[in-house]
Amino acid sequence: MKNLSIISFLFMVIVHPVLWFDDIHAAPLTLFSDASDIYEPDNTYTQAQVIILNHGTSQQHNFFESNDTDWVQFFGIKGQRYTIGVHSAQKNCDAIIQLFASDGLQLITEMDKNPAGDDETLELTLSDTGIYYIKISNFDNVSGEQTAYALRVFRPHSCSTRLVTGLVSNSVTQHPIKHALIQTQAFDTGMSQEDGRYVINAIVCLSEPFAITVKAHQYNTYVSALSFAQSGETLFPIELIPEGHIEQDYYLFNHIWPYKINPFLVTSSPGNITSNTVLPKLVSSHIAIDSQGNLYMADSEKHCIKKMGPQFNFLTKWGEKGINEGEFNQPQGIAIDINDNVYIADTGNHRVQKFSSDGSFLSIIGRHGNDPGQFIHPINILPHKEDTIYVTDQHHIQTFKKMNKLPRSRAIIVSGYSEDVSHQKLAATACHTLLHQGYSWDSIRYLSTPLENQPKFNDQIDISPSNMALEQTIHDTDIDTTDLLIYLTGTGRGDAFSMTADEWLPFTLLNNWLNTLQSKSDVSVLVIYDANQGGDILLSLMSNSSYQRWGINSAKAQQQAFFIHGGAISFSSFFWHHIFLGKSVYDSWETTYEIMHHQLGIQTPQIENSTIGSTAQSIFIGNGTQYQSAQNEIQGVSCTMTDNIAHIQAKVHYTPNPSFSDSIESVNAFVLSISEPSALTSTKKWIEYPLSYSDGIQYSALTDTSDWATGMNQITISAIDTSGYISISNSLTITIAPPCLPGDMNGDGLYQLDDLILLLKVLTEG
Repeated sequence: MKNLSIISFLFMVIVHPVLWFDDIHAAPLTLFSDASDIYEPDNTYTQAQVIILNHGTSQQHNFFESNDTDWVQFFGIKGQRYTIGVHSAQKNCDAIIQLFASDGLQLITEMDKNPAGDDETLELTLSDTGIYYIKISNFDNVSGEQTAYALRVFRPHSCSTRLVTGLVSNSVTQHPIKHALIQTQAFDTGMSQEDGRYVINAIVCLSEPFAITVKAHQYNTYVSALSFAQSGETLFPIELIPEGHIEQDYYLFNHIWPYKINPFLVTSSPGNITSNTVLPKLVSSHIAIDSQGNLYMADSEKHCIKKMGPQFNFLTKWGEKGINEGEFNQPQGIAIDINDNVYIADTGNHRVQKFSSDGSFLSIIGRHGNDPGQFIHPINILPHKEDTIYVTDQHHIQTFKKMNKLPRSRAIIVSGYSEDVSHQKLAATACHTLLHQGYSWDSIRYLSTPLENQPKFNDQIDISPSNMALEQTIHDTDIDTTDLLIYLTGTGRGDAFSMTADEWLPFTLLNNWLNTLQSKSDVSVLVIYDANQGGDILLSLMSNSSYQRWGINSAKAQQQAFFIHGGAISFSSFFWHHIFLGKSVYDSWETTYEIMHHQLGIQTPQIENSTIGSTAQSIFIGNGTQYQSAQNEIQGVSCTMTDNIAHIQAKVHYTPNPSFSDSIESVNAFVLSISEPSALTSTKKWIEYPLSYSDGIQYSALTDTSDWATGMNQITISAIDTSGYISISNSLTITIAPPCLPGDMNGDGLYQLDDLILLLKVLTEG
């Protein structure tokens, strides 16, 4: 037997034979065959099904197969007492009860007090409200016949119970919602299953009406009164409203400019932003007039909006100081669209609110922060046509487009094991790109270790990378998600990706997780893989043509993927830059293919899809908002040799991105031996040289060529600006002659029989 492990500061555990108010043996166990465990597979916490608390019928399990364990989960309330009981155990069942926290990893306590064939009981008071996992295993891993048992979890009580069932669904899409948490005012709890269905056994000690509360991630909290049916179970369907859903009135971030760009100078066509005129300090307009001549005024001091008629007669006002819908904190800017809807720059709350002309709340746009789609004290608003508004804050000008419904795009960014920080930087680059293309941190799951001097991204890391973390993240993807992006960067091998120094993710396992997800929903999946030892990930991911799935590998299966200059020159760097500019998935891949395969000649990116007829040219990551690219035109690349010294020169003509304040950060030369161009092998090594700035466009460096390989060497120039945009020059080829060797008659750097024959021939002819 094992000793009991108790975390005393979390809660008090009392284990002893107890008189349960709701007798655990009240529902007799129906003996079943050793092979009939209907809850399988349930061998990990991610496969745990919800156990109904206080249910009249126990769950029936067994340990028929070797290494079999059984997991269940329940929603528990802080301060409430729960009993976990294994009963009706057969003679070869010596059950161990273990309780885990909501992450499924932290063991809270365990119990194995009695011998095989006896009941096992764990009673405890919970220290926190949340999801708990129960693991049942057999002592010494005994399996086979006579290992059946019954499992029950409940809160002791002395009241009657009523069964309540129903479906939890999305009020907009009608899709079922899994993992919704249901609670009554009597602390009865339940959870919705994968198909959205739930069952709770409500303890009825109070007079009706009976209140029920439902919570789910990214949905508004649902509260309602519940009336029980006259007899039998009570059917109670629940529809949850997605967060941000307000009468089909959505605004999605579309574009961002620095403060120097003034879209208000081109109001006849605000979508064509070309002016670089520096704005004076904007003074917000506190007054606006609608099409009927009514005047609206933002009263910053009293935190409200006042409406007056054409004769300045008072009509109405709305709002007070606060953070809820229809409340304000020093509102400043105000604007009216062509439908007389009213937009308020709720400056102190760092957001914009939209109302009808009578003050009825319609929508909230943006929130506090520095990322795209967020504000720091918004002050001015310009509605444009019916579907776009421009908003200025202290630092930026942003556009938001009206949508009929919010897209349900999700992304999982994974920075796996690496000996340097280049992959962490690329993962952060991917997040940065997604934010500029309409994603928010709420729709990104970020698996990485912290990156030095990057608090903005480190603060958003959800969890360190591991197989269990990625499996759970994929498993938790909402069933109404329309598209899922998975980006993996780090170290790979032929059949797996390195999550940590000690843990590998087999591609077949990732494929199984995605199959499970896509078998339950219509989500399309795009996997982008960039690891420095490649691997045949596409072969695994594209094996099932039943699901809409795209795969991109930065190199062929047997090629090395390069990460030069800290990852600045890599497949990921070029690919994410073109996604940032608003190009489609295929166009971004094709442009990057040209650079990596033809221009640099170092690796061959691959792209495949599982569904015939699909085209990546019509697939965009995020909004597909187009940004104008900076232009680094590299001209006049040359290299002159004097003894062992190479003088490398290049001219860089730089045209900055008009939407960002950029400049050239560095210009570098990269030298690669190409004496054996037939193989793109993992032994290729680059030598990097920084070029110094001289006269405005000229960059140069003097380098010692003693480290260069004998034969043909490829010289490539890169120019990187402060926003991370990279330009690559056409390559220049230089031949390094072998050192002079006495007796080397043919100049191949070797003294062999060929040289002796040639020497004898010269002497004979002489």
